[in-house]
Amino acid sequence: MPQKFGAIDVDAIELHRDGAVARLLINQPSTRNAICRSMWRTITLQCTRLAADHSVRAITLESAIPGSFSSGADISEFEANYADAATTAEVNAEMRDAIESVAACPQPVIALVDGICVGGGIALLLACDIRLCNESARFALTPARIGLSYDPADIRRLLAAVGRGVASEMLFGGEMWSARRVWEAGLVNSVFTDEEFVPQSNALIDAICANSRSANEILKRSLSDVESGDADRFDRARKAFSEQFSSADFIEGRDAFLEKRTALFPSHSN
Repeated sequence: MPQKFGAIDVDAIELHRDGAVARLLINQPSTRNAICRSMWRTITLQCTRLAADHSVRAITLESAIPGSFSSGADISEFEANYADAATTAEVNAEMRDAIESVAACPQPVIALVDGICVGGGIALLLACDIRLCNESARFALTPARIGLSYDPADIRRLLAAVGRGVASEMLFGGEMWSARRVWEAGLVNSVFTDEEFVPQSNALIDAICANSRSANEILKRSLSDVESGDADRFDRARKAFSEQFSSADFIEGRDAFLEKRTALFPSHSN
């Protein structure tokens, strides 16, 4: 992951620790969580740090303000950010670094969408392993409305999530979609009522954190390896699976199951 950063904004991208859960909160109420250049850099910095923290078993990406996950990249910066080819390349690379830093975290990353999620917000959403939202959530891919296409890496993830037809409709139309509609399309895993959203999301996060950290990290890597279609990466996933049968976490998990007790996985204390 990238290791060099310019100006960052830790106030607008907050990091809260909740036991084994690291919560990244977007907090820019004046722009409905539009993500400015310093915020993209901060996302990269925070994810780089979290990726190396073995005490973290799950990461959430969510909003600190009700009703707005993210309104996308901050358009008020576009004139300066895209003034010339060199600056354009630099800014786009910083955005790409941020999105890929989310995807590259070895821990499961869960997006919790409350309210609007537009443009670059959907790119962040697609980089997460699990995507949950409440009934108030609304989604739109709007680059064509301002004369832009969409980053190919984000298009690839969108295609994997919803397929060519739905991706085309979302990108070409640029319309706002309801939570129920994006769930039916496959963009999100689950939709909860506004009242159920927090407790149901926390229940899943707790379940993830209760399982073996090392197993979840190997599972995440294996999902990517198998999905890639690359034979060498498939073999790597198979090798990792076989090696787990001699791991300390498997031995503890097996013994705990037989002894009808809660497993105390060694990877949780590393």
